Amino acid sequence: MQRLIIQLWEDFWCCGEDKGFDYLLPPEEFLNLMASLNRMPDCKKQLEEPLGLLFGIIDSDGNGLITSKEWIMYNTTVGVSTEDSQLSFEKCFDGKAEVTKADFITVGQNFFTLTDDRHPSKHLWGPLMD
Repeated sequence: MQRLIIQLWEDFWCCGEDKGFDYLLPPEEFLNLMASLNRMPDCKKQLEEPLGLLFGIIDSDGNGLITSKEWIMYNTTVGVSTEDSQLSFEKCFDGKAEVTKADFITVGQNFFTLTDDRHPSKHLWGPLMD
């Protein structure tokens, strides 16, 4: 899963450049990338493909749905605790037992484009974004 996540990151945010497994994107660079993305008139559309691909990585059984178990497994891979992962799943996806690709993309788009820090989508990556 880590290899797939890194490949997705490199393809969409690093323009295909291999930054290496242990590369840590400086916060300033991430903020600049996000600011330039948010200035695009079709920002939400630009996010559809990478979020859809990420959904496919998280949906480890390939059934077209993400469960809290799959969400926790993904988050553990990127360094989020089980407790924080469960909380983010409940808050972001309104207590649903399973999440569709469309639901996941919508929450991801909201995470990146909405400015209201109280919106449930702001919990998507839990403490990684605090």
